[in-house]
Amino acid sequence: MIISFLNFDSEIDPQIVSRGKSYYRKGAVIELEQDGENWHAVVAGNDEYTVDVSVNKSEIIHCNCTCPYDLGPFCKHEVAIFYSIRDGVKTVKTRKVKKTTPATPQINTQITNLLQSLPQAQLVNFVTELAEQSVDIQRQVLLRFSQDRPDKKTLSRLIKQALRQASDRHRFLDYWSTGNAAENVWPYLDEAEQLIKQQNYSFVIPYYQVVVELVVPALQSADDSNGELGGLIETGFEKLTELAPKLSQNDREQLFSYCLKESKSTKYDGWNDWQLQWLYIAALLIINSSQQMQLFETIDELVTKNEKENSSELLDENFEPIQKAPILDE
Repeated sequence: MIISFLNFDSEIDPQIVSRGKSYYRKGAVIELEQDGENWHAVVAGNDEYTVDVSVNKSEIIHCNCTCPYDLGPFCKHEVAIFYSIRDGVKTVKTRKVKKTTPATPQINTQITNLLQSLPQAQLVNFVTELAEQSVDIQRQVLLRFSQDRPDKKTLSRLIKQALRQASDRHRFLDYWSTGNAAENVWPYLDEAEQLIKQQNYSFVIPYYQVVVELVVPALQSADDSNGELGGLIETGFEKLTELAPKLSQNDREQLFSYCLKESKSTKYDGWNDWQLQWLYIAALLIINSSQQMQLFETIDELVTKNEKENSSELLDENFEPIQKAPILDE
């Protein structure tokens, strides 16, 4: 897939762009070397990965990353490099890249062999000690190995911790901390994506609900001028919108009631677009005329609260699909 340096950030999945931009801003690109039209870089995150990019004038004609991501044509590490090349190409010195064999696979093999030789009890104690030292490791162990998926209460606790971990003692997220906070939350959205692939729709809904519920109020004490927290929220809404027609009748009914209730929450005061997002999702979940009437009543309440003249104006602006839908029979 060939894309342009001028607008790659509008052609790649917004979720990946947001994470790649976060890596770039945090200085995760620790090496960037040019050899003619080829670029070689190392990106440091939880692990270090190497990225190779081939360009032709202003176009990216080929790229490859050693990370295991396979859910799309580009990963966050590649996007971080794209930003580095686009923004720093004038200042990066050109030099020949020395082709070397990466050490990481060798180290991984050594670690694998060592761990396989240890007694199970020793491994359990070691992982437990690591988990006691790191909230992030606690999260990864729970998400990856728990047979029972975390309930909404557990997810809420974990994501609150993820946000607080990046904030200062006054619970404020400055420009740089906001990127760290977003990066702490993204793994939960990654886990949700895996659940979608497994078609575990009932389990995945709370992930997106909690992200939106908690990140919206976090914006009140954050400098999100780069839009990274907003990106988490938008991803939550986008995924719930995609899931709506795939849900069972029971899940549809529960999510419908939730959407109406959540749209009225004071946390969205001043964020009318997100109130409307909940109502739009609710519209996609309607299965009978009673629900349709409940939705219209909720819209009327929102109209009154926002001092609009009538609900038709709001519908004209945001709910054309609902207007065209026939009144459903019970």
